[in-house]
Amino acid sequence: MTESDSALAPAARYRQAQQWLVAQPALRAALTARLAALPARLPAALRPTRPIRLEYTLRGCAAGRAGPEAIRLNPVLLQENQAAFLDEVLPHEFAHCAVLQRVPGAPAHGAQWQRIMALLDVPARRCHGFDTRNARTRRLVRHPYRCGCGPLELTSIRHRRIQQGARYHCRRCGQALCPQP
Repeated sequence: MTESDSALAPAARYRQAQQWLVAQPALRAALTARLAALPARLPAALRPTRPIRLEYTLRGCAAGRAGPEAIRLNPVLLQENQAAFLDEVLPHEFAHCAVLQRVPGAPAHGAQWQRIMALLDVPARRCHGFDTRNARTRRLVRHPYRCGCGPLELTSIRHRRIQQGARYHCRRCGQALCPQP
């Protein structure tokens, strides 16, 4: 996305990324082909038992989300990180699908998932490191506070709790957090 895209409202950014993706048949075909090739890299006992479909409907800061029969990908992050989606995100979510189909209720990033990630030769990382500024669906207001370490910012949730009488202390210096004038 360009700098002018970052000024778009979240819903407009999402629509723009959806429209961009429609105009990218080669990328969609590459993702579909990569998904189709992944089961062959696993022993039969670990392969998914049902087909998995791709959807491009995920919003927010997550790159992907897997259910037993579908992988939802974030089109905004896909547009900005195409190679990483093919190499890391899609196998990551595929591993979730395989585990969910074979062992319903298994921990999301447990031993079964880690084993599949190792067999796929993909790092078993829980979270991506993508820049999510363009994918955020809401912007949190930050409020200036200070402690013995210096200035810091708190979200509206903690700010409101402090106004209602809650007390927060700095983890480094132990001093109470105070609003900056």
